[in-house]
Amino acid sequence: GVYGVPQACPSCTSTELDSTKQYPLFGRIIPSDAGTARAIVSFAAQRNRESNEEELRFMGVLYKNDAFGTAYYLALKESEYYWIYSEGVGPTSNQGSYDEDAADHLHVQGAHFSSDEDIDAAVQTMAKTGYRVFVGIFYTADYEKVMEAAYRYGIAGPGYVWILTDGFGPDYFNDKSFPTDSPIAIASQGIGVIMAHGGRLTEAGDTGYDRIVDSWTKQTADTVDYMNCVGHPKMNSLNTSIYYQAESNFFQDKDLIPPKLVFFYDSIITFGLAACDVLAEAGEDATSDHIYGGDKLIDAFLKQDFMGSSGLISMDPETHSRRPGTAFFVVYNAQGTTDGNVTTFTRDIVSHTNPASNSNSTDIVWVDVPGKSYIYSDNTTKFPYPLPEIEDFNMNYINTSVRVAFLFFAAVIIGLSALFSAWTFYNRKKKVIKCSQPTFLWMICAGTTLMGASVVTLSIDDSIASVHGCTVACMLSPWFFAIGFVFAFSSLFAKEWRINKLLNNPWFTRLKVEPKDVLAPFAVLMVLNVLVLSLWTGLSPLVWERTYVGIIDKYGRQLQSVGMCSAETKHWAPYTSVLLIINMTMVVLASIQAYRARRLSVEYSESKWVAIIYAVILQAVAIGIPLMVIASHDPTISFVVKAGLVVILSITFLLVMFVPKFFYLRDANIEAAKKQEEQREARMRRTAFQQRVSAERSGGSGASSQNTSAGASGARVLFHPKTHDDELGALLDELNKTKEELRLQTERITQENRDTTVRFAPAISGLAITSTDWSSAASETSSVRYGKFVNYLNGPGSTTD
Repeated sequence: GVYGVPQACPSCTSTELDSTKQYPLFGRIIPSDAGTARAIVSFAAQRNRESNEEELRFMGVLYKNDAFGTAYYLALKESEYYWIYSEGVGPTSNQGSYDEDAADHLHVQGAHFSSDEDIDAAVQTMAKTGYRVFVGIFYTADYEKVMEAAYRYGIAGPGYVWILTDGFGPDYFNDKSFPTDSPIAIASQGIGVIMAHGGRLTEAGDTGYDRIVDSWTKQTADTVDYMNCVGHPKMNSLNTSIYYQAESNFFQDKDLIPPKLVFFYDSIITFGLAACDVLAEAGEDATSDHIYGGDKLIDAFLKQDFMGSSGLISMDPETHSRRPGTAFFVVYNAQGTTDGNVTTFTRDIVSHTNPASNSNSTDIVWVDVPGKSYIYSDNTTKFPYPLPEIEDFNMNYINTSVRVAFLFFAAVIIGLSALFSAWTFYNRKKKVIKCSQPTFLWMICAGTTLMGASVVTLSIDDSIASVHGCTVACMLSPWFFAIGFVFAFSSLFAKEWRINKLLNNPWFTRLKVEPKDVLAPFAVLMVLNVLVLSLWTGLSPLVWERTYVGIIDKYGRQLQSVGMCSAETKHWAPYTSVLLIINMTMVVLASIQAYRARRLSVEYSESKWVAIIYAVILQAVAIGIPLMVIASHDPTISFVVKAGLVVILSITFLLVMFVPKFFYLRDANIEAAKKQEEQREARMRRTAFQQRVSAERSGGSGASSQNTSAGASGARVLFHPKTHDDELGALLDELNKTKEELRLQTERITQENRDTTVRFAPAISGLAITSTDWSSAASETSSVRYGKFVNYLNGPGSTTD
């Protein structure tokens, strides 16, 4: 202050005046440029968050290289640390906490010009940043040159935001016209100007600003004359042109009300209240030194806290400036209207801040004027995206070709399951199928159907379904696979249990094993799996979650993300581990049973095929789990591993269990047809012979039949290990060898009989024996008669052996 007298400036906003060391007796009711800078950042950040649902991280500043422009730019640079983000999610909302070491904050980059010749170079620098949001700190005289250059270099017009400071007068746009489609017309659309303001008139008319405006408009012509120095000499009579001459309606025209009027008024009132406090404190000892004493008066000024005409008056003792959170800021919006070849602009206040009613508040919140909205450069109310669009962002969706391929495999699995189930039903009464227990075969088909369905749910991601749909699919996959595995595996376990019941049957009696006798393993395994899956679903269900990973661009933006199923509580591992332990324990137990029954030979034996399935399961688990861990960060590879394991297991269950039965059934049908043909040929031979010799057997002879009851059909035990020691084993090998030799001899004799029948058929058919021959031979023995019959067949001169 001059001569130690405190000073206040209602319109001075330079940040240089915030230095209390250089200006200890200076104070101001208007916020400094640093406060307005924070208001600008707040406006852009809030609107970007509302439109683009993310935080504003980059802003360009083009400024005039002078004291005003440089100080304002530095204030904006300082403001970037007042907007700090936490883990890339949102602001910590500590606009009042300056943290220069914060890693994640708004980044402000500037370029300056000193003269018209420097404008192009400065604008080019801004264009290279790739930013879409800019602040211009220059004057009205620079506006057209700067914005035309900005348009030429592609950083003005649709898709860009330009916000100017109070160095540029918003009245420039009052009825300003440009040729339509000219660079300056396109660049001017949506321009914003942000500055501190005294307030806004309300309908209720009950604010401090309403009251001071009301008093202002009630001024009379005498006040106008006083302003125009009517009746008293001008202070500078030598140059009368420098004086403003007010029109007669100066006070009544609200458009002429100075924006900073209330700051003048509040400055006077604040210093007056401060002086009163100083006098009250001094009491009877008060002198003029107390009233105008610099230190005490400025201290009292800084302590004032009251509701003035411009809102809550609250001073920052570190800067002697008004706290920006309590001030009223407005944004003017330039909007053009095209009429033919001319675009005419107007400016209007469309948004303002809500001044805080608490001096401790640091938030600056913007609201729209009722019935008005900010119109941006593309003639919409949506804040443009502040950075270049990412053209090659990788969402890491499951590869479409891979998805289609595995969906085809799933269809094959489900189709084969249905086909084998129908085939089993069709042949359910045949011995091959009855020996395999149709119920168990149907359980395998039901299990593989569910496992095939898990491939479908595994193939779902947010490229083809909503997030909710993906979440549902996440939890269905383990349900489908686990329950399907229980159905398929339990049938194999039951078969091995059935075989071991035969193994433990030392008396070789007929033993019938019903499905109900071996369903206990299925029930136990199903209950355990359902229990674990239910706890998993209820306590820590899988949800679809997309996270950013990997490469970032120069703006710090992630260039790829991964969508995965993840537990809400991140505790999915215990449930999968328990499920794995339960099911693998049963596989190991079943493998032990299969090993114990390896030497038991049963008709249509399945032990070999079941052992193959067990081996595939164990190998799939041993190889698949490490692969799933390794591929967990790549959705396509992870899907291939998981779905591939399901496909391998399902196809193994189906083909290994059903294909051998096709061959068994085919061989059984061939053998039955062969026996039937042999029986038919034998009947034909007997019939032909009996017809020729029926005369010898008067009255004929009946054929006897034998009816044996085989009891219930089932698989015959071909070999039992409890009867097999070294001696019996050797004997069995010898018997098997003899059996094979007898089979070959039988086939040879059968063929010879067929050849003989063919050779004798013509002779027999031409044989004629008279009644005299029969009567003379009646007294002969049957052996003699047979010998003569053979001699007859062999021709003359033959004798009977």
